[in-house]
Amino acid sequence: MATAKQKLALQKITENHGNISRGMIEAGYTPHTASKPKNLTDSKGFQELLDEAIPDCDMIRVLQNGMENAFKILLSPSAGTLEVEDFAVKLAYLKEAAKLKNKYPKEEDPTLRAQPVPILQSISITQNVYHNDSHEKDNEPEKKD
Repeated sequence: MATAKQKLALQKITENHGNISRGMIEAGYTPHTASKPKNLTDSKGFQELLDEAIPDCDMIRVLQNGMENAFKILLSPSAGTLEVEDFAVKLAYLKEAAKLKNKYPKEEDPTLRAQPVPILQSISITQNVYHNDSHEKDNEPEKKD
């Protein structure tokens, strides 16, 4: 069950347009605690508050609406006005939906770190071998016929 402070924090967060740390401080949390908002947002009580405030059916409706109606208007001198799908907006809605369902990889996921591309590594190794071969030829003894 959510505490009175958690309820007040949610109210203040909403008033501060989603600024969690500021909302926490205004609700009476210390600046140190507010510097780690995950402690509040991951708490069972706060999650229960969010479930009450934003039912899943409402989130699904908004996400579906965003996915279905993401269009932009283009003005073309030759073709006139065109309405085309806005894939960037659709992707943003899709990412948010995945995050809400905990199916979006977290930033600290090690699989998201840059990995060397094998083909580029082999090119680099090959270049080094050719570069080294030219120096080795200078040091090789001459062959006799």
